[in-house]
Amino acid sequence: MGIVMNFPLYDCGVSEKARRLIAAGKLAEALAEYHRLATMGSAPAKCVLAYLSLRNLPGAPRNLDAAKVFANAALSREPGYANYVLSYAASYEKDVKRAIDRMVDSHRAKFIPASTALALINAQGWG
Repeated sequence: MGIVMNFPLYDCGVSEKARRLIAAGKLAEALAEYHRLATMGSAPAKCVLAYLSLRNLPGAPRNLDAAKVFANAALSREPGYANYVLSYAASYEKDVKRAIDRMVDSHRAKFIPASTALALINAQGWG
C-alpha cells in the first residue's frame, strides 16, 4: 500500500496514467508524471501541481511559493483552475480580499469548484 490522498483531485483529464498511479498509492510517481506534462507546457498539469503544492502531502510538503509559480504559469490558458489555486494561496497568506477576488475570477471562468467555494465564503459572511 502506498500513500493515499484523502481528498478529491480535479486534473482536467490531463493524465489517466497519473490518476491510476494515485489510485495505486504511487503519489511520487504521479507527481513525476504531472511534472513531465507541465514541463511539456500542459497548463492543466501546472494547475494540478499548484493545487497539490497547497495540500502538504507526504513527500510533497506545502510550498506556497511553488503553488503560486505553477498557477501563475497556467493563468492565461487555465484561468478557472489557476485562479482557484491562487485564491487558496491568498487565503493562506490571510489576504481575504485577494482570495475572494481570485475565487470570483475562477467562478467567472466557469470553474465549477469555485462555485461551491464561493457559496461557502458567502455563507461564512465574507462575501
